[in-house]
Amino acid sequence: MTSSAKNNNLMIDSSSSEQWEDIPVTGEESYQALRRSLSRKKGFNLLFVRCSPIQGKQIIEQINKDLPHKKSATLKLDSETDNIYEQIINIPDYQQLNILFICGLETALLRYEEAESEGYQLPSESPVYGGTWAGIPRILGYLNLSRERFYQQFSFTIVFLLPEFALRYFIRRAPDFFDWRSGLYEFPTDKDTFEEEVYRIAYLDSDLEKYKQFTPQEREEKLAEVKAYLTDSPNLDPTKQSELWFEKGLIHTQQAEYEAAIASYDKALQLTPDYDLAWNNRGIALANVGRFDEAIASYDKA
Repeated sequence: MTSSAKNNNLMIDSSSSEQWEDIPVTGEESYQALRRSLSRKKGFNLLFVRCSPIQGKQIIEQINKDLPHKKSATLKLDSETDNIYEQIINIPDYQQLNILFICGLETALLRYEEAESEGYQLPSESPVYGGTWAGIPRILGYLNLSRERFYQQFSFTIVFLLPEFALRYFIRRAPDFFDWRSGLYEFPTDKDTFEEEVYRIAYLDSDLEKYKQFTPQEREEKLAEVKAYLTDSPNLDPTKQSELWFEKGLIHTQQAEYEAAIASYDKALQLTPDYDLAWNNRGIALANVGRFDEAIASYDKA
């Protein structure tokens, strides 16, 4: 697996000494370290890989190609997933696995992350909902409480592939489970790859009619993908960032989530003040919530 990315840090946890090492590496070096680890590990192990969604797909494909003797499977989580343990035991012949890749955690976490940033309480924080881990998404709460079951039941390596915002959330909210990690691998941000992916999201995949037909799950998946690229690309050109915020606004608009859409258009306009489509769509969203004077002002800007 090649990468034109700049150097970043690969952090490898030594299970015997509980020491962390910071080793400057390229994307290729990160991949080779991960491949070597997966080739020699036996029994239950827990690895975390910080990468973009497209990098995650490439990593899985390359590992399967480079380690054909290892039986692997991929578990893709969605916005409705609460209990990862139950998902794993429903995989046919899971006992025969050597490696299980888990991706999509960012989708399952998005509703909590966005709610937290907006400052309102989540259903899972209420005893009525059955939540007993205040402020902790149920999916991570289950992991905290069931880590012994993972160790006892699964004799293979579990690899979580997740973008930066989901990794930060995992570390904060599931520390008991995260502490069992035997490795954390960080793949550097490849600016060219990110810009290519932004183009795909903002132009090739942009479809207003499709957004209108989104199921709640599809909405969560698309928003999580957009957020992953926003948080994992600090060096992304401001114009590209604004296009991602605009796309996020479109998704919210087509789902009649107008306040969230306005907030996204505002973010886009902070980065690109002369973004005429953002001013226009901001006006549409403002009009839909009855803020007509502000809507007229936005149309004037457009």
